[in-house]
Amino acid sequence: LAMLQRRARRVAWWINTDTRLDMSFDFCAVNGVLKAEDVKTIVTNQLYDKFGYGFLAKEFYTHNQVFKREDFPGLLCELQKLIAAGKPAVVRKTLAVQANAWWGITPYDVDMVFVYNQKCAEFEALLPEETRTSIEQGGEGEFNHFPNFKTMFNNGARHATTLTAAQINLLAAQAEYSVLQNEAMFRDLLTHSYASVPVA
Repeated sequence: LAMLQRRARRVAWWINTDTRLDMSFDFCAVNGVLKAEDVKTIVTNQLYDKFGYGFLAKEFYTHNQVFKREDFPGLLCELQKLIAAGKPAVVRKTLAVQANAWWGITPYDVDMVFVYNQKCAEFEALLPEETRTSIEQGGEGEFNHFPNFKTMFNNGARHATTLTAAQINLLAAQAEYSVLQNEAMFRDLLTHSYASVPVA
């Protein structure tokens, strides 16, 4: 939101969430907008609030809409296709920013790269067998919930907000893999020249 307040023309957003994108819901079959009753359990509130569904969250997300609801299914469809193919969930889209008086945001177009934190089969296939086995063990292994580590109590009640060094390094390695596999996209995003955007 702060970047949109500053009218940034190019934004790369890493959505580091503990909520996986639901792979059983067919986002590509949605005609129009997603129903509110469907949204809450199939995608993170960090993302759905930006598309007008913030009222579904327990937290204070109600005033966070900055994109059109009708643009949401297409984005989720593209992410879902990549995840199903075992690739990093990285999608680039140009979206129309909506006026948001609460946050002082005025309309303009933004070039966005969304990086959704989700299981990446290609990345995991490159890991040492010991690491892959630990991931597959779930709660019995060292990497329970990977890559969607919980923000609280991932490692038990005695470790309220902490992750282990190994968990952090594995999460960072997947993020690095996601960038390297989309190097051309990121280079174009970060080197492309835009004219300044006048304030409306």
